[in-house]
Amino acid sequence: MATGIVSNCFFCGTAGPHGTTCPSCLVPIPRLTPDVEASHACPRCRTPLLALGIAPSATIHACPRCHGILVGPRAWCTLVARPELAPAIAAKLPAREARPAELIPMLACPACSREMERGRFGASSNIVIDVCLTHGIWLDSGEVVAVADHAALRARVGVSAARKASEASDWQGYDPNRAAIEAEASLRAATASSRNKKRATGAGFFLLLLFLALRLWFVFGRGSGAPPEITGAGRSAASAATEIGK
Repeated sequence: MATGIVSNCFFCGTAGPHGTTCPSCLVPIPRLTPDVEASHACPRCRTPLLALGIAPSATIHACPRCHGILVGPRAWCTLVARPELAPAIAAKLPAREARPAELIPMLACPACSREMERGRFGASSNIVIDVCLTHGIWLDSGEVVAVADHAALRARVGVSAARKASEASDWQGYDPNRAAIEAEASLRAATASSRNKKRATGAGFFLLLLFLALRLWFVFGRGSGAPPEITGAGRSAASAATEIGK
């Protein structure tokens, strides 16, 4: 049962009461249980994991060999709320290239050994993640900055704009700052376009009303008397009739 304590979905970073279902991914939002000890070895290279504190009460478990990390519920919420921590983590665990064969097998959770679920982060990025819905998200070497920045971008500009920014940039050359700028510029342009369309519609409606008002004035508002040339023609016709009558 949900308690109102806010947590973040492992698959997209969406915030919500823990224990409820993420409206975007339709998976349970993790409970804020204490970060457990990752007692098993790295699911990639079988090296024992080391605990690494990133903030008070927030600990990740990192592989000293391949530099992958397990980010538990509390650490994940901290990382989503403070994406500026990601570069510091990446500096301690610089990216290391993995052989393609190492990217194929499904991973086992380092905490419980159950097979983790795999998917694209947020369904709007090119980042493939592995998730244990109880114990955390596994990020391979070099993914922590991209994931944190994409979660922050998604929260700022929405799913659609974040997806467009991600599709426009290949993951190998992913530049989160450029992607954020482009997505936010796209959002501003769309907002300005919508605002201009509303203004143009309003201006067109005003001109139509003005035209109708002038038309009504021309027909009904110039006085009941006939124009001079018509009045003169009427007098000439009357005079001619008088002359004929004589």
